Amino acid sequence: MIDSMQDELNLYLLIEYLPGGELINRIRNTVFMSENDTRFYLAEIVLAIESLHRKGIMYRDLKPENILLDQ
Repeated sequence: MIDSMQDELNLYLLIEYLPGGELINRIRNTVFMSENDTRFYLAEIVLAIESLHRKGIMYRDLKPENILLDQ
């Protein structure tokens, strides 16, 4: 996250542009995802969660729609 702003009604989050889109789109557009690709994505997710937990952050809304990919 780069910055955040808030007005009376909304909270705005400014994040960097990630051209890979959401993981759910990659899953939907792939006829067959290889075991190696699956292991890669899962390993990256586990590393991200471990990093959050080390910082005392618990993430409760983990789903493919909430995972952003870069190139």
